[in-house]
Amino acid sequence: MSEHGGLEEDSWATSFRSRLNFLVAMVPPPSGEKWTNELIAEECLARGVEATYSNIAHLRTGRRTNPSARLVGALAQVFGVDVDYFFNDLRAHQIQKQFLALQQLRESGVKIEGIAARGEGLNPDLVMEAIRALRRDSDDRR
Repeated sequence: MSEHGGLEEDSWATSFRSRLNFLVAMVPPPSGEKWTNELIAEECLARGVEATYSNIAHLRTGRRTNPSARLVGALAQVFGVDVDYFFNDLRAHQIQKQFLALQQLRESGVKIEGIAARGEGLNPDLVMEAIRALRRDSDDRR
């Protein structure tokens, strides 16, 4: 069985699929609508990497488990994350934590336009502290 960054192929494929689907769920597309496999493929093409909607669908379902390095790079660009997100468990956890914190901010009614909406450079501990402060403030108003 081949390996990808220390992970067995099946484990890596599962991680890749779940990480890609997490990004699809959490990162708003430029159009403001929902991501489709076709839109993801178009965004990859706009970055010079050919992908079809069926390629993307196969990656998202785990049917295809060996994307090219160029495609992984294009997907990282599309969603505004480091390529390392797809290969490094610690980095993936950090980035996912940031996106979840941003989602909580959005759900709390905080306007995040001034915050890097793709989570780059945010300290998850500071973001979570801000959320806790907002919740305390909201509770005090009740």
